[in-house]
Amino acid sequence: NLSLENVKELWLSLPPLPEQQRIAESLGEVDKLIESLDEQIEKKRRIAQGLAHDLLGMRNGKNEPIRRLPGFKGKWERKRLDDIGTILKGSGICRAESNTGNIPAIRYGEIYTHHNNIVKQYVSFISEKVALGATQLKAGDVVFAGSGETVEEIGKSVAILNDGVYAGGDTIVFSPKMEVAPIFWGYLLNEPYVQKQKSLKGQGATIVHIRPSDIAAIEVCFPKLAEQQAIAEVLAAADSEIAALEEKERKYEQIK
Repeated sequence: NLSLENVKELWLSLPPLPEQQRIAESLGEVDKLIESLDEQIEKKRRIAQGLAHDLLGMRNGKNEPIRRLPGFKGKWERKRLDDIGTILKGSGICRAESNTGNIPAIRYGEIYTHHNNIVKQYVSFISEKVALGATQLKAGDVVFAGSGETVEEIGKSVAILNDGVYAGGDTIVFSPKMEVAPIFWGYLLNEPYVQKQKSLKGQGATIVHIRPSDIAAIEVCFPKLAEQQAIAEVLAAADSEIAALEEKERKYEQIK
């Protein structure tokens, strides 16, 4: 508890009222800039979500997206994940081992807290010894969280953009057998129609789990590589705009 007497005894250094007002005005101006950036970021996020939905979401009863980029035609393929790649289980890398070296790694909890659709920066780095017991990844692999707190978010996934990365326990890895655009697949496997398939398979109350066989059975629609790459460029550009605004907001927070 903080008693009234404790509060009464607090010491403050205060300038004259005119200086207080000038300081308040200065801080208020920075606050307005930060609020304005917040609004811009939120607006850009809604636009990016709508863009992803249009470019990746399927028309009812058809194997073609809601919106097509210029120059592309034809239906997309519809296949199960285990028909186009292998499904692996992640292994190893407990919390105590997540900062033991310089080899990048991903743990299932970080998929919920640090990454969205693709992994841009790693937060766990393991030693060569720890890597021996973990699952090695390559560029283009997609890592799913095998456990989570809610059915709605179970199986959230992120695409890996580079080789030499490792996945820890309670993750499920989809490794495509064909050449892919990793950013495209990172977004695709979190699309609402895909997430709905994951949610229907989630099991558990306090902690929700999803099995490798559930991930293997997910059906997705996808185009040829050239269209994957074109869509990936559009989505990555939208992401970059948001990242630039977020960096600007961080600088204003530091100024404040």
